Amino acid sequence: MKYNLTLAAAAAFAAVACPAAASAADFRFTVTGDYSASWILSDTAELVSASNQGFSIADVAGTFPGSVGDIAYLDFFSAGNGGGLTIWDNDVSVQDPLAILANGAQLYTGTYTGPAWTPTWKTGAFAFTGNNGTGSYTLTVAQVASAIPEPSTWALAILGMALVGGALRRRRTQVTVRYA
Repeated sequence: MKYNLTLAAAAAFAAVACPAAASAADFRFTVTGDYSASWILSDTAELVSASNQGFSIADVAGTFPGSVGDIAYLDFFSAGNGGGLTIWDNDVSVQDPLAILANGAQLYTGTYTGPAWTPTWKTGAFAFTGNNGTGSYTLTVAQVASAIPEPSTWALAILGMALVGGALRRRRTQVTVRYA
């Protein structure tokens, strides 16, 4: 009876268990060339403003030489607007950009559809020049592997260990003693 109850509980748990939503993927951006910088953005980064011309992300932490506190404001441009991005100091009193990476690829996919829209980052190495043709930059975008397993992975591992433990506990060795 106890075995049937345990089996029924395990079947009910398996039937009710739902997969958890995947966590947001992180992407590492590294600029080399006439300006060097690096930062990590999520694929669900909060956009300050967005349109079919591009979008902006504020308060991006990373390594931004020349910025106050290594915090930057980033403008990403669509292919129709020349592609690339501008890196600004997050301090609003500074009016000059730290770097303008222009004349290059659009760094994201997707077409702006409204306030709930989020871009999908492209990965790879992208070559850019400065806005007026001066400066040479390479931007590398790579997905960062998550070190934390998904919740469904944890649930599956725990359930597997519980079932193995239950099977070992349930198994009884029968000893037969015979007298001659």
